[in-house]
Amino acid sequence: AAQLVVLPGSWAVTFGPGGEQKVYTPGSYWIWGAKPGALLVQWVDARRQQVPVGPVEGWSADKWRVRLWLVAEVAVRDPALIAAHREPLAALAAAVRTGALRFIEQHTHAALTGALDVTSGLDAPAEAIAERLRSDKALEGLELIGLRVVERQGDERQIEAATAATVQAAQIDEELRVADARNRARLHGLEAQATIAEREHTLRMAATAAEGRERLL
Repeated sequence: AAQLVVLPGSWAVTFGPGGEQKVYTPGSYWIWGAKPGALLVQWVDARRQQVPVGPVEGWSADKWRVRLWLVAEVAVRDPALIAAHREPLAALAAAVRTGALRFIEQHTHAALTGALDVTSGLDAPAEAIAERLRSDKALEGLELIGLRVVERQGDERQIEAATAATVQAAQIDEELRVADARNRARLHGLEAQATIAEREHTLRMAATAAEGRERLL
């Protein structure tokens, strides 16, 4: 007989001499009646894990460079499948990278960097990539708990161009505002001059009328 101790947060997958396979959850076990030969044990981490991926750099649909940084949170769903997988987390990272590149290529720079008024924001690429991952056969045995875009960066040339355009638009607005204020001030001055001229004309007319009455007397 052999004793097998499986620590919390892990699984043990045993492979017998005849190819039989068995999964053990945390605990202490005595293995009886095993066939002659070596009993191989493969340890599988049962804890949730976060896998950072990035930067993922690609060309947007309008041919600007965009970078995304993502974090995938996963757990093992089937320890027997994962025990037979050489590098499951590396396969996950590659799948996330491929999905991110595909999403970048399908969307414009403005949509990817948040310049457009899109309500989904950072959730849009994460949801699209996660949906793709859940149907990826290479990730069988893993459970995708969540995927987040933690950072994004657009093309500096496009950002500089957009910033310059914004500054130029602000300058034009300011120039129009100043010109409008000057026009209003000019009109106000003309109105004041017209009012003064009208008053002077009225006074002259009154003085002329008074002078005429004095001559009649």
